[in-house]
Amino acid sequence: GVRGGGGNFGIVTKFHFHMHELGSVTTGSWEYELAHGRKALLRLAEIARTAPRELTTAFNFTRKNLSITAFHSGMPGLGLEIVSPFSNLAGVGIGTYGSTDFTKHQSRSDDHARWGRRYYAKGGYLAVLSGEVIDCMLAAMTSTPSPDSEIYVIQLGGAISDISDDATAYTGRAAQYYWIVQPIWDDPKLDVECLAWGRKIAAQMTALSMDGNYVNEQADVGGELALKAYGAEKFKRLQKLKTRFDPNNLFRLNQNIQPSS
Repeated sequence: GVRGGGGNFGIVTKFHFHMHELGSVTTGSWEYELAHGRKALLRLAEIARTAPRELTTAFNFTRKNLSITAFHSGMPGLGLEIVSPFSNLAGVGIGTYGSTDFTKHQSRSDDHARWGRRYYAKGGYLAVLSGEVIDCMLAAMTSTPSPDSEIYVIQLGGAISDISDDATAYTGRAAQYYWIVQPIWDDPKLDVECLAWGRKIAAQMTALSMDGNYVNEQADVGGELALKAYGAEKFKRLQKLKTRFDPNNLFRLNQNIQPSS
């Protein structure tokens, strides 16, 4: 239940971490014109399918361009060779790649997603990065309500898929990618427009996505959100836990699992 249950069962007061030596990593970031976005992402999906586990990718669309990031955490001597193909997915991308500190890489979006801005986020799992999915994201960029509104996609697989989807509350271990529709804005006057865009595009993407979801990336709450995220069988198991450990639903300020009556 605590491995994906979304804070429905209690408060964690202590963690024990097993640390792993990482050192420097190899990263690359490139920008491609939206006109070349479809070709670039179909090629990215092709490369990523057979890439080693030490490589992962992410990309995001804005009204301005397509930005692609590749990240390699394996043997330093292999990083440049493995990352370099993403610099030429649809012609030469604008950007660079090389060795860097992991903490520097992690902080690269701190200003973009800084505290105090206005956000809405909703996501879903993709079985494959298909042409239909890419076309949906590209079409969404023609109506973005603010310059920083985006669709952000991360590659999954690897250790995530080593565990059976049935083993924990977390759902989506068979997915290849996770998308997040995320309008970002600063002016409260844009609230209605930005929220409407986020919900509309998320609904279009959901229609092309797998069943199940990751509850932490759902800005909306209430209704059947938890049931749809976990699926009927997992939800039933989680509801039994909820009824046992929190029958009065004290932990309810979340994507809530209601205890049985």
